Amino acid sequence: MKVAYSFDIFSIEKHGGISTYFQSLIPRIQSTDDVKIFSGFHISSVLSGLHSKGCQIPRLPFSFSLRSSVNFIAQMTELNVFRPDVIHQTYYLPLGIHPGKSKRIITIHDMIHETRPELFSKLDWTASFKKKAAGDADQIIAVSQSTADKIVDILKVPPSRIKIIHHGRPELDLDAVTPFVRSRPYVLYIGKRGGYKNFKALEKVFSANRRLAKDFDLVCFGGEEFSRSELEHFQRAGTQLVPIHGTRDLLYSYIRGARVLVSPSLDEGFGLPVLEAMTLGCPVICSDILPYREVAGSSVEFYESGRAEALHSALDRLIYDDKDLERLRRLGLERSKNFSWKKSTDLHRELYSAASGN
Repeated sequence: MKVAYSFDIFSIEKHGGISTYFQSLIPRIQSTDDVKIFSGFHISSVLSGLHSKGCQIPRLPFSFSLRSSVNFIAQMTELNVFRPDVIHQTYYLPLGIHPGKSKRIITIHDMIHETRPELFSKLDWTASFKKKAAGDADQIIAVSQSTADKIVDILKVPPSRIKIIHHGRPELDLDAVTPFVRSRPYVLYIGKRGGYKNFKALEKVFSANRRLAKDFDLVCFGGEEFSRSELEHFQRAGTQLVPIHGTRDLLYSYIRGARVLVSPSLDEGFGLPVLEAMTLGCPVICSDILPYREVAGSSVEFYESGRAEALHSALDRLIYDDKDLERLRRLGLERSKNFSWKKSTDLHRELYSAASGN
């Protein structure tokens, strides 16, 4: 079976949850099928191990439209030469004309642009492009049941065209991941901070809880750079903020060494950092939203979503309770075994085969 992956996400993000998904999936598909990645001119840091022939370039201001236009034209040419059985779009950019027998697959990672439009610019194209991509797709992969339900309700896609396929957990030897040890224990936050990610709730907790700020650092891995005013705000509040950027191996080391991971999102599609933390034996405190319930079950500490005071109470109670932290650590390790990239890949391959008739 010939499978093609479009350039979209590799042109949009250097690294992130969606890139991690394809970084984990594609090598496993490559092991059995004829795969081509149309990466073109990209900014991605995850393509080096995927046998891609694209060219990584710096992320220059205002270059996205030009980069995408060039990639679109090159992709159309290569599609007509490769003639895949299946085209898996990596994001929602228009695919254009393609060989008639190729079946389109798209993964929808969340429906946050549709459920919380007030958090995004009116110029943001994601929702409209997603709707068009969903309408054009022969099959849609949803990363969770809650995402699938929203696709049906909002985009009016028949359930028969949707397949729920969860992500897998990191495949690693836990004993081989060395916990990152700082001079003080730390609370860990991962990824972007704005909008629905609701980092401000964790910021409020550290600002209001002097004992917490005195006893623990706040490590923020990845995401946007902190502005000078943000750094000054944390300094005035007495919070020892530690911004970190680095490789996934370094991230796993920080997860392994954290006292807890906090994920205060108002909405998500799946919740990969929560699954990564569970896999690495890190207790998790997270907002009580359906995707996190689907992933974590009862193996994390939930608090009422959107209420910073509820996060305050949960964090203040749990972080000093060694016995409860150990309980969550064991539950998370066991729960994470339900998610594997082998299972996820097998389901992707089954869907590709059924869609293409191969």
